[in-house]
Amino acid sequence: RGTLACRIFPVLFGSALHNKGVQPLLDAVCHYLPSPLDLPAPAGHNPVTGKPEALLCDPDTPLRALAFKVMAESGRRLTYLRVYSGRLRAGATVLNSSRNSDERIRHLFRMHAHRREEIEEAVAGDIVAASGCQLTLTGDTLCERERPLVLEGLAVPEPVVSLAVEAKGAKDREQLLTTLEYFQWEDPTFRVHEDQETGQTILTGMGELHLEIIIDRLRREYGVQVKTGRPRVVYRETLRQQVERRELYHREGERRPETAEVVLRLTPLPRGSGLRILLPEARPPITPELMAALEQSLQQGCLGGCRTGYPLTDLEVRLVEIPVEPGAPVPGEPALRAAARRGIAMAAREAGPLLLEPVMSLELELPTESLGRVLGSLQQKRGRVEGLDQRGDRELVRASVPLAEMFGYMTELRSATKGRGSYTMEFQGFEEAPAEVQKQFGLS
Repeated sequence: RGTLACRIFPVLFGSALHNKGVQPLLDAVCHYLPSPLDLPAPAGHNPVTGKPEALLCDPDTPLRALAFKVMAESGRRLTYLRVYSGRLRAGATVLNSSRNSDERIRHLFRMHAHRREEIEEAVAGDIVAASGCQLTLTGDTLCERERPLVLEGLAVPEPVVSLAVEAKGAKDREQLLTTLEYFQWEDPTFRVHEDQETGQTILTGMGELHLEIIIDRLRREYGVQVKTGRPRVVYRETLRQQVERRELYHREGERRPETAEVVLRLTPLPRGSGLRILLPEARPPITPELMAALEQSLQQGCLGGCRTGYPLTDLEVRLVEIPVEPGAPVPGEPALRAAARRGIAMAAREAGPLLLEPVMSLELELPTESLGRVLGSLQQKRGRVEGLDQRGDRELVRASVPLAEMFGYMTELRSATKGRGSYTMEFQGFEEAPAEVQKQFGLS
């Protein structure tokens, strides 16, 4: 009771590396921390109706399990699951409600550090590892197809730093993409794509250190040697004003002309809203398959941006209409895709695009005598100091700083504090870039 009321704070000592004090720590978790029955029921929503649903930690209720970690082990996926309710059996086929796909659970394991114990069934409250899940990623929900539910998964921020890599030798080239795919299974904030103009492999992540660790793991764990470029900030584009555009695509085909027309409305949204694509209900002669192809093309068009090549964000894209004259042939999928992508690009250019830069939340700990130098350095980096606290002879500084100004900052901080300063940094959001940065990218 004292622990739950935050009046008592148990402290335990041990070493996981030497297996000292591990069991007392696990016992303390059971004795002092609240069980799932003591906490509010986790929330989720029905993917069909959209209505919220609560669930109970009870093995006799429908299955609800959250994938909280995915690992690559000898080239195979091992998915770590927390079973919130119901029962999960080896050999069962379950629904990944986050992706609307079926997964077959081949084997279930109870993990004991590097040793694993195969089990036939997991019940509510268990944490287990499963093999056989081919599409499940971190944050996905597994449930019964008859009773679908999507749990509130993990909030995954968008990557903000990119790095070009190139394999050193032929053997490294063969292993590079496969190994990077393993890393993407494990880390939802890590992305890989190929630059269409240069053919380079581009890694994107949450910061300079994040990508340095990826490169180090390539060399240390998989023996893949790579050459790297300089880290670059991943900006975003957004629009200043609403715009509506009618886009007509026409091309002379081999048998008959290919024609398609779409009407798009682009509306800027508040910062942090992301991208929303709204489509009307499919009605003849437009089929649901054509609507799905259109949605995919609109997403691809937004990913390509309109001026700088950076993705569009904080934007609502509404497909207002697909005009089809009575008696006219139904537009084909290639023509509709082309009209949608060109319509996005041209409409965005008309709406006054502007550049957004990633801003990081920074927390520094440094000696009091170094405070003046560090604050002056933050001002030069366009930083905003948001709070100051004192802890003995140490100062805690909270600030927000554009990521573009933070490359190599650790060396600068050590110099300013004689090696006694440290900092942590996490992504805060996107803000409008200053005029000089806008001009560098041809925007004003």
